[in-house]
Amino acid sequence: MEKHDWPLQGIDLEEISGLIARSAELFNGFVAQAGQALQANDPHSVAAWAQLAAGFAWNSHPGVYCSPSLENMLLQIAADISTVALLPEYRLPTRVGSRRKVLHILSKALPTGGHTRVVERWIRNTLQDETHSVIIDSSGSHIPQWLRDAVAASGGRLVVLDSPLQSLLQKAAILRQTAYDWADLVVLHVSPYDPLPVIAFGVASGPPVVLFNHADHVFWLGASVADVIAELRPSGQTLTMQRRGRTESVILPIPLVLPRPPVDRVTARKQLGIDAQTTVLLTIASAYKYSPLGGFDFLDLHSRVLDRFPEVVLLAVGPDDSGRWADFKVASGGRIRALGVQHDLSVYHAAADIYLDSFPFASLTSMFEVGLYEKPLVGLFNPLSLINSGDDISLNRSSTHFSTREGYEDMLCRLIADDGLRQECGINVARAIREDHVSPGWDAFMGRLMAMVPQKHAVTRLPDRQHEPDMNDVFLTCTQQSGGSLENVYSLLGKHIRYLPPAARYVLAYENFKGKGIFAARKLRMKEFRSYRILSAKTMLAAFGRWWQRGR
Repeated sequence: MEKHDWPLQGIDLEEISGLIARSAELFNGFVAQAGQALQANDPHSVAAWAQLAAGFAWNSHPGVYCSPSLENMLLQIAADISTVALLPEYRLPTRVGSRRKVLHILSKALPTGGHTRVVERWIRNTLQDETHSVIIDSSGSHIPQWLRDAVAASGGRLVVLDSPLQSLLQKAAILRQTAYDWADLVVLHVSPYDPLPVIAFGVASGPPVVLFNHADHVFWLGASVADVIAELRPSGQTLTMQRRGRTESVILPIPLVLPRPPVDRVTARKQLGIDAQTTVLLTIASAYKYSPLGGFDFLDLHSRVLDRFPEVVLLAVGPDDSGRWADFKVASGGRIRALGVQHDLSVYHAAADIYLDSFPFASLTSMFEVGLYEKPLVGLFNPLSLINSGDDISLNRSSTHFSTREGYEDMLCRLIADDGLRQECGINVARAIREDHVSPGWDAFMGRLMAMVPQKHAVTRLPDRQHEPDMNDVFLTCTQQSGGSLENVYSLLGKHIRYLPPAARYVLAYENFKGKGIFAARKLRMKEFRSYRILSAKTMLAAFGRWWQRGR
């Protein structure tokens, strides 16, 4: 390994190990509840407990990235799912000729991007050869119009499973029957906690299944039903093979499209109140990705750089102008500016001279978007845990990231001082990103993926491997602490408890009242324990209205 200066300064390994062990204990408790439900021949409760367990593990790392025992339980109930007659609102178009029919399954649609953008770009990159349909399992989701347009352009249809009376098993049956009736290929873009794909495709029949591993650094369900796993990056592929026990994986970079011409640089800077002579450093990420860790402090390092170059400003989109960001703004004379969340990034892309990756936790998509505008990128990655860093085949080939603070700071200072170097690096990184992430370069990776896809779907029993926590586990736990993932745990608990049978909800309600078990750190509101079948009249009418309109 090349030289690096990532000590574990400020990281209490004993404390982190204790957090992982505590999460593992609670996670195993949920898995045991699923096992008891299986013995009691209660498949609905098995699915609900699996969803609850996986939702917890996704946000509070239990030291494992998959659960063979949990997936095996879901495979057992999958064998008992009966065929269903699809209602008209779930039937997909049949007149597509000889084109391959690809069915994308999402747990929810994101209005701004993420894996929902991946689906849209995947569809647009393959419009000539394939028809795409999308099924979304999320009641009340906001479906972006650009996703609807892409599906329609391919000749497919978008379906949402949001009937208020459907159980998890009923939804799984609809997914299976739709795939059997229509699809040549199923692609999963699902949330890490979603048990529906394992239940729907947990039998060895039907079209082959590809899982797009968009959450490669955390726990997720679905490894047992994926014929091929499409990996975003090499570190994700390594984790799949070593910690999930699956070798049937292939790199498929995040698909991108060439951006529109940016706002005029002069106009953008005028809007932001920045003159033409100022060098603008830009970074875009969630605030927690800049939280100091292991002796690495984004704000402290860049404040030193700004001290050397008084004509430089740093714009940070994502963090709010509060706390440490406000303190450094004052200390820098207003040259470090936290701008909060911005939905239109074009003006910042146009005004920037150099893009800085967030650290200690990277933000790949933001880098790709700026890099395509031929802006130079520079980042600091953590060689102890590449899965939580700026690992990507294009960026690795462009040498954008450094494993020492000295190397990072030296390159940043050179870019600030040398406009010609900025142009050269920007052109090189844009070329590399286009070669891997934009069609037709991206198409070659898709071809390799399709060459691995088998003719028929099969199910894989995951090996039950034991692993001691390593640096990936340590830094993931630190990330979750910094990002407030514990709050997400309780949000998910509130959503998933409603799928449990009444007796289980009563037990959890009692533990919540007493502050025991998972509720020792925080209690939920008692209304979270109401039956999902007992909806208010307003909620019932709204859900029925959406369902009726789509049926018409």
